[in-house]
Amino acid sequence: MFVAWPKQRFLRHLEGQAHALRQRAKLGSLDRLEPAALIATFPGILLADLTSLAGDTHSAELSILNGESASWSAMALRIDGGPWLITWNPWHAETRARVSIMEEVAHIVLEHKPTKLVPHPATGLPVRTWSPSKEKEAYGVASAALLPFAGIVQLLRRGNVEAEIAEHFGVSIQLVTMRINTTSARSAAGVEQPQVAGLRATIGDVRSRSARG
Repeated sequence: MFVAWPKQRFLRHLEGQAHALRQRAKLGSLDRLEPAALIATFPGILLADLTSLAGDTHSAELSILNGESASWSAMALRIDGGPWLITWNPWHAETRARVSIMEEVAHIVLEHKPTKLVPHPATGLPVRTWSPSKEKEAYGVASAALLPFAGIVQLLRRGNVEAEIAEHFGVSIQLVTMRINTTSARSAAGVEQPQVAGLRATIGDVRSRSARG
C-alpha cells in the first residue's frame, strides 16, 4: 500500500535515507529491521558483542563499563582506514540497543564527521562527539529505519495501538509515540488520538441516554 511521506523537507529527508537502508535489507514497510542483518550487507562495517570481545581476561574492564552503563549506548570505531567496528551497551534493553546501533550506522552512512574524539572519563574508551544537528539527523534516520512512516500509518489504519506497533517492530513504546507525534502519522492514517476517540464515544453515549430519557 502506497503511503505518501510527510510533507516537511527534513522529515522527508529522514524517510528517504531510512528507506534506502531498508531497501538494502530488502524489507517492506511492515517488516521488522534487524540491525545485525543490515550491517552484514556492508563490507566495511562489523558488529561485535562487547562481552565476546572482552572475554574472561577483561572482566575488570567490563565491570567498569557496567558501572558507567548510563553514560553510553553504542560506539563505532575505525583504525587507520580499516572497517568500522560497532559495539553496543549489553546492559541496556534490547529495544534501546537496536536504536543505538542503528544510530551509529546512520552516522557512518551519512558520512558524519565528529567534532572531536575524546577518551571517556571513566572507561578511557574513545568517544566521538557530534554537533546537535548531526545527532538529530542520525537519530532521525535510525528511528525511521526501525519505524517506517508507511508501516506506522498502515498499522494505525488497522486499529493497532502504540504498544502493538512497538511489539511489531521491536522498539519501545516511547519511540513509537515520538514517531507518531513528529510525523503526524495519525492525521495521515485518518485516525484520532485514543483519548479523543474515547471522549467522542462518551459524549455520544451521554447524548443518546439524554435523548431516550
